[in-house]
Amino acid sequence: MKDFKKAFAVCLYTKNPFIIEISAKEIKLDMEHYNASTPEEMSDENIRVFSDATKAAEFLELYLKTLKNLDNKKLCKNKNAPNLLFKRRYIVLALLGLKLSTVRKGQRKSLKIGQLVNLYDQTYFYTVRLINEENLGKGQWKYTYEQV
Repeated sequence: MKDFKKAFAVCLYTKNPFIIEISAKEIKLDMEHYNASTPEEMSDENIRVFSDATKAAEFLELYLKTLKNLDNKKLCKNKNAPNLLFKRRYIVLALLGLKLSTVRKGQRKSLKIGQLVNLYDQTYFYTVRLINEENLGKGQWKYTYEQV
């Protein structure tokens, strides 16, 4: 495993996303815990991790620009499509091509492969096409989609 002097994380779980610096010691412990070979491999829907401050700043700028430019007239292709409730940050990550699936608990949704579906947060509706459905067991379903 390569040693990194520090890493930078873009925290998306707040209303106002921000960047934090992660020390070399912390990044080493985190990478060992998550069995990651690079800081970027530890990214998820809530935190995006970068080995470079410039890349973290560029991602945050792109994320905020996309968030600011959300527009239902451009995002919603079919108002009659079934809806899946999403957090706004997940809609932005889907637009950026970073979140292309969701896991739902409970009863299976009556969706068909190839069907248009709206990801929505009660304000914005983003239309995607369902491309796969997978039963994960224990009442969980994974829906994979693509941008339209």
